[in-house]
Amino acid sequence: MPTSLLSRVLFIGAVVAIPSLSRADNWNLKNAGVLSGTAVPYKDESSVIVRTQEGVLIQLPQTQISREIKTSEREAAYIQSMASRPDTAESNREIARECYARDQRTLALAHFERVVELDPNDGQSWAALGYVFDSRSGQWLPKDTLNKRLGLVVIDGKRTTLHAAELEKAKKKIREEDAAFLRELRIAFTNVSKPGQAGVKAQQFLANLDDPRANQALATMLIEETKLKARARITNYDGQPYLGMLMRMPPGSATAQFIQIARELDYPVIVDPVLNALASNERTRIAAMQAFVADLRPAKTPDIEYINRAGRNLETVGDVRIIPMLIDRLKTSALVTKVNQGGAAMDKATGGISQSTGGTSQFLITENQAGVLSALAAISGQSFGYDQEAWRTWYALNYANSNLDLRRFD
Repeated sequence: MPTSLLSRVLFIGAVVAIPSLSRADNWNLKNAGVLSGTAVPYKDESSVIVRTQEGVLIQLPQTQISREIKTSEREAAYIQSMASRPDTAESNREIARECYARDQRTLALAHFERVVELDPNDGQSWAALGYVFDSRSGQWLPKDTLNKRLGLVVIDGKRTTLHAAELEKAKKKIREEDAAFLRELRIAFTNVSKPGQAGVKAQQFLANLDDPRANQALATMLIEETKLKARARITNYDGQPYLGMLMRMPPGSATAQFIQIARELDYPVIVDPVLNALASNERTRIAAMQAFVADLRPAKTPDIEYINRAGRNLETVGDVRIIPMLIDRLKTSALVTKVNQGGAAMDKATGGISQSTGGTSQFLITENQAGVLSALAAISGQSFGYDQEAWRTWYALNYANSNLDLRRFD
């Protein structure tokens, strides 16, 4: 444990431990002497009057002073606290806490060092000095020493293993590279219509774009632009250039974004090619069916438009494997809260008239899901309307003995 700082502080305490000591300033004299005390107001600026610690008044010409050093309030408070306390563990502990309260961290650490010299079992002081208790050796060790023994390193204030640190470093590099790529993408969209070299460079970048890292940004821009067009009542927007860029991405890389677009938009000119892309192979078809079937599940307050959109999406990507789920979702129950009217009523106990506020009551209603029926009819080629029992009977007769893995979608 370093002791040089502690030694200097204790030396200061020994020098200034005078019972009547309070705040004092120092005047360094040109003859190498030092005068300590407090300045007394005096009208003659060519000299200064100093009251020494013994109460003696001394007048010094400014020409004899080489430097005036004023003691701060914090230093004075520290000197005073040192002057009146013995060199015990408890006293040093109190002084250290007071130093921390005055933001005198270096002095506080010096006194905590003195505490553990006097009381080696003071865990709080060891901890304040940055030491950690090692249960294996029974010793308090510097954090760096203990971390090395345990194979740990500290990154951004957190302890972790060397391997985890390398992994996090690699992840951070990937995040930084992704962020740089997305900045380049945004700059390209900003510059694509500009004249000159900037516009040409942006056009070339976007024309050759096939990096899946752009998928989410393209999907977000497509959805936002489409909703803006819808609010402006523009019905012929085809999603370009964002949709075209997503379509030329590596197969399967934009599956999550295609599902997001089909869920959020009701623009057939944009959604139809997205659904066709999802239905183009078994892997993406299954992912889409799982997502849209999940959207059909009833909630306390079902979003009918959202459910119907999922049903319409399943017309394209669905197949016979999801027929049982579609039959179950043909009808959705919703909880309705009714506000009852208040009124006057006879109070049988008193014979008087009481006024009621009405209160509320709740009941369930059943709503038919047109989008689900449309998907069911398109996939099955049948038409039983919203008669769930008729649908179940037909399905049992036609598919009861098949080996379809229905659990994958439910």
